[in-house]
Amino acid sequence: MLTPDYCLRALCLFRLVNPQAELRIAAGREYHLRQAQIMGLMPANSLFMEGYLNATGDSVRETLQMVKDGGYSIESDFDLDELLNGKKEVSPHPILKTKADLHKV
Repeated sequence: MLTPDYCLRALCLFRLVNPQAELRIAAGREYHLRQAQIMGLMPANSLFMEGYLNATGDSVRETLQMVKDGGYSIESDFDLDELLNGKKEVSPHPILKTKADLHKV
């Protein structure tokens, strides 16, 4: 299993080696980075929310709140406050697998 420390070091190494690259955090960030997810945005440019290719992630609201709480600004065509306050729903993505399916204990 990857530790949050190892994942953050890997992201920082990629940033150091490729300073102009677009680094994005995607599937596995909730599982591997755990509570350090927001720290992943220090070396990365962006992150994917909710549905991935074959697994679900944290909800859009949880991810937006985490990013907002971390003091980052979000560029979007959507009114993010409406999403955070539950005034607007996000269309559901097709679910192929859940986190529980991928990480059975």
